[in-house]
Amino acid sequence: MCKAINKAGSTVSSTSLKVKTKTNIIDEAMRPEAWQQIQLKEAAMNKVPEMFMEPGVQQAPIFTTHLQSYDKLVEGQHVHLEAQVEPRTDPNLRVEWFKNGLSLTTGARLKSTFDFGLVTLSINSVRFDDSGIYTCKATNLIGEAVSTASIKIEDRHWLLGDTLHPESLDRIGALEQPKPGKPDAPEPVYETPVFISHLNNIICKEGENIHFECNVEPSRDPTLKIEWFFNNKALPSGTRYKSTHDFSYVSLDMTHTYEEDSGIYTCKATNSKGSATTSGTLRCTGDKHIYLDTQHPQGKAGLDAVEQAEEARLAKGRRPSVPDAEYPKPEWIVPVAPEHQLVEGQALHLEGQVEPKNDPDLKIEWYFNGKILEQGSRFKVRSDFGFVTLDLIDVYERDSGIYTCKAWNKRGEAFTSSTVYCSSKENLIERTQHPKGKEGLEKIQDLEESLRREPGQKPDDDTGRPPEFVTVFEDITEIIEGQIAHYEASLIPTGDQSMVIEWFYNGKTIEASHRIRTVYAFGMVVLEILGTKISDSGTYSCRATNKWGQAEISVKLGCVDK
Repeated sequence: MCKAINKAGSTVSSTSLKVKTKTNIIDEAMRPEAWQQIQLKEAAMNKVPEMFMEPGVQQAPIFTTHLQSYDKLVEGQHVHLEAQVEPRTDPNLRVEWFKNGLSLTTGARLKSTFDFGLVTLSINSVRFDDSGIYTCKATNLIGEAVSTASIKIEDRHWLLGDTLHPESLDRIGALEQPKPGKPDAPEPVYETPVFISHLNNIICKEGENIHFECNVEPSRDPTLKIEWFFNNKALPSGTRYKSTHDFSYVSLDMTHTYEEDSGIYTCKATNSKGSATTSGTLRCTGDKHIYLDTQHPQGKAGLDAVEQAEEARLAKGRRPSVPDAEYPKPEWIVPVAPEHQLVEGQALHLEGQVEPKNDPDLKIEWYFNGKILEQGSRFKVRSDFGFVTLDLIDVYERDSGIYTCKAWNKRGEAFTSSTVYCSSKENLIERTQHPKGKEGLEKIQDLEESLRREPGQKPDDDTGRPPEFVTVFEDITEIIEGQIAHYEASLIPTGDQSMVIEWFYNGKTIEASHRIRTVYAFGMVVLEILGTKISDSGTYSCRATNKWGQAEISVKLGCVDK
């Protein structure tokens, strides 16, 4: 249904559509006219050439051999029907096929041929619905003949439950029959274990590997059990021990022996009849862990000869000894500055020079108020060939005091001192930092107090009166396009929390924009237009309203082109 609507009315047009379902397999021709033309072409091709035609032979068709019927076909097989018809040389002879009285349509699965009296019909991969009566009809100008055959196809289930090889089924069943079991043989009876060969005694050195072995009977007894003992205690299991029992052969291997492994090793064989034992002794001699005597083959005499040879070799390359130089008592030729006045946060630098600077025994020490100066990240001490410095970064008031440097050697010592005064800064600034001092601070406090007042509270003497503009806007008539237009005025009462400010342009409410800014704070009313345009020219109004009334002022803006 299609419906068209406009202001004047509507109209409707309807139609119906019926769709017939198709079967999964289409047996009929999609184009009957074309199919008839194809059959005519095929009939023309099956005509007997004139050279084989026998003129004057005129008779009705007759089947010399008829179609053969099939009764037990299975889905998926192929069927071939054929018959002989006379006269084979008749050019007007036509052959047609029918199934259950209906014209049969050939295709990819069904193929029919007619060649010099031989009529065939082949059906590939037959289906259950191919069952029926097939009729071959031969027609010429004189008459017609018919040959009929029936085809019966058994439906095959999707699950094959019967055997595909019935002749082999009996033989397979015979092969799968369980074979008769053999009679149980009597279990053999074994005697008490006997060691045919015994363990041997072993003497070894510490760190060597040892091997014990023996032979025991009966070797085929499944109940035979082998156990090892060390000094009549069960041998502990470990990676160093490996025992083997293979038929009658029994062995024990031990890797890297120690002196404490010395003792008696016993092998015990046990079965259901009894037990037997064999023993062997291990003697392991240990090496010394620490050698205090010389290992030289000639003993102490050889060791003395080696020391003499080494002493002679070192004496050849040794320089003659020079007597040590004598240095005097230390002396500060440039003492540190006696006094330093610093402010907290500055750096302290003390320096001086001392002699003898070449004395290797010269030592430098720093003291703070008579105590050794504790080293830290803030202190840097340096002594380089008589030049002595002390650096302290970021001094504090607690660093004030007497700093003393002590230089000393074998002959004596010398001192130099400096007094450091450090004045502290105020850590907490309590006075105001406002440029106008206390007056500016009081004004800020008054403004903050007016914001904290509740709506019902009287902020000042102006509360309870209608709005009034103390100062008004000034007209701007010739502002160049792109410049900023700025208007401001004063409004009272300043602390009225119910005050509402509205802005209008040519009588219409101004919409919020990034170019137009409006401010109302502490009695100050501001209108600012950024990047003015010619279209901004007009009248701007500000309306102030509270509970007691309202006030309104206007201003004109004129924008000219650049």
